[in-house]
Amino acid sequence: MLYDLYRIGADNIFGDCDNLGGNLGALGADVAGIFIPGVTGLGVASRVAKGAAPKRIYSARELKRRADSPKVNNVPNPNHNFPESFNSDIFKGTKTKVSDNYTLYTKPGNINGRSGTFEIGVKPSASGKTEVITHRFFRPDKK
Repeated sequence: MLYDLYRIGADNIFGDCDNLGGNLGALGADVAGIFIPGVTGLGVASRVAKGAAPKRIYSARELKRRADSPKVNNVPNPNHNFPESFNSDIFKGTKTKVSDNYTLYTKPGNINGRSGTFEIGVKPSASGKTEVITHRFFRPDKK
């Protein structure tokens, strides 16, 4: 609870952060934990949950596009089939809200010596806890 009070003071009284609701929520969760035997750390848990990335799943259309993508030299086309391990870095790149129903994540990079931009487009669920990946593409720079 002391940390919650510190955050309210540092962020909202002396600072200019727009997170008073989150700080008060964490404080409230810790106060509630006082009355539940054996439960501690609810404030920390509420802070972690608010900062968690959404769950991401692929649309059937995106999975089909990758499966149907023509092969280059008998290898899946890297423009649609770059390694899954790249996703986490792309999601940390630039986030552009194209509309209420579509967000595009981009990050510059290269594949096989070609420079370009990785793109992942998502549609958010109604709850905001899940993003459906509808577009996943490496767009090479123009020569």
